[in-house]
Amino acid sequence: MIVLALLCVLLAAPAWGQEVGSRPSWPLGLTQREPQGAISVSDSDAPSADVLTLEEAVALALKQNRHVKNAALDVEKVGDQIASTKTLRLPQFQVSVTPAYSLIPIDVTFPAGAFGNSSTTGPIPPTDTTLRTNPQYSTAATIGVSQPVSQLYKLGLAIDQLGVAQDLSRQDLRAQRQGTVNQVKRAYYAVLQSQSTAEALQEHVASSRDLVRVVTDQLAQRAALRADLLQAQAALAKAEYAVTATQRDLASRKEQLNHLLGRAPDTPVQVSAVPPAITSQTDLKLAQEVALRQRPELTRAGLGVTHADYDLRIKKAEFIPDVNLVFQYRSAITSDVLPKHRVRRRPDQLGRVGLGQEAGRPGPAPAHPGPGEERRGGDDVAGHP
Repeated sequence: MIVLALLCVLLAAPAWGQEVGSRPSWPLGLTQREPQGAISVSDSDAPSADVLTLEEAVALALKQNRHVKNAALDVEKVGDQIASTKTLRLPQFQVSVTPAYSLIPIDVTFPAGAFGNSSTTGPIPPTDTTLRTNPQYSTAATIGVSQPVSQLYKLGLAIDQLGVAQDLSRQDLRAQRQGTVNQVKRAYYAVLQSQSTAEALQEHVASSRDLVRVVTDQLAQRAALRADLLQAQAALAKAEYAVTATQRDLASRKEQLNHLLGRAPDTPVQVSAVPPAITSQTDLKLAQEVALRQRPELTRAGLGVTHADYDLRIKKAEFIPDVNLVFQYRSAITSDVLPKHRVRRRPDQLGRVGLGQEAGRPGPAPAHPGPGEERRGGDDVAGHP
């Protein structure tokens, strides 16, 4: 029996030596490969990028963020509207040149005695008389100056309301700047957190690889089981997958930070550690008073009440009729029948008062009469429905 046992040991020794010396294999013919998706922190920042501090990120966002720029443009736009409305209080000048050409002759017939009968000459005219105007080219020029009078009150209300609207836009700009700063800080801390997590996972991957190497050596020395090696290899694969997922999350958060900073999404970003904040004690009542005084939402609500009050006053002012002080000069340039110039002899006939068409805003100057239309009386008061 002893001889038979020694013979079995000698026959099995070559197989044992081959098993111990061979490299352990993965089950089902799988082989261990270096992970291709595991990207180190230094590889992810392959393009050289300057370290971006939190203060620099906030200043860059306030300067280049698109939403902040749009809010600033809204403030400037309301300022332009105020300047445009102020010009409506100034006199308005109108210059018009009206060319005309008669396609057919104009005949005017006066029957005999149309202008009465005289004891000496008889009927006037004595016979039927026809006056004919030959077709010809005619041109009339009109120059006018219109000064709003009653609209000045309504224009003042509109300008004051636009001033309140500009204050509302400023509060929107403040709220947008504060929101952008908050978003930038959150994105910056998120990038810093992902970057720190990736570095920690890289250390875990390195330790897992060392563990696989040690277990492999122990298995070769028959000091560990194959199950231990498989467990170590599974832990290594899990750690490498966690590194890959963290790197992708880090890249996504860097794109979000670049978007808030108004830069291209693929701009390299390298953040730095933020020193711990110094905690200070703040009085609760004082903090509440400062918040009620400085919060843009509360200030905007108060300005909204003032803006609505101006809306009410402007609606009431629409009952005031529009009155314009108008001075006009007319001349028939090419007409041989009409007088060349319209000259007023009385001082009170140099102006004309016209009521505008719409209440609530300065209307256009009253319509000019045609080249051959006569103006009757002294001062004309033209009412428009």
